[in-house]
Amino acid sequence: MGMNRNMDGILIVDKPEGITSLDVAREMKRRFGVKKAGHIGTLDPFATGVLPIVINEGRSWFHFWKRGLKSMK
Repeated sequence: MGMNRNMDGILIVDKPEGITSLDVAREMKRRFGVKKAGHIGTLDPFATGVLPIVINEGRSWFHFWKRGLKSMK
């Protein structure tokens, strides 16, 4: 896959057992050649499941969305 530093948004990853959420975010940065990536929530290394990864400007979008949820309560 080619490098795409202009990619923004959210990736939904099926995290396998044996790696941390931070390891997944680092791998997405490496694999897609993006500058910034982070995970929403944390899964223990022994846990498997859905792990959202925010890429570049998707990180800013998530903070905006999170504030909206808090104001709806």
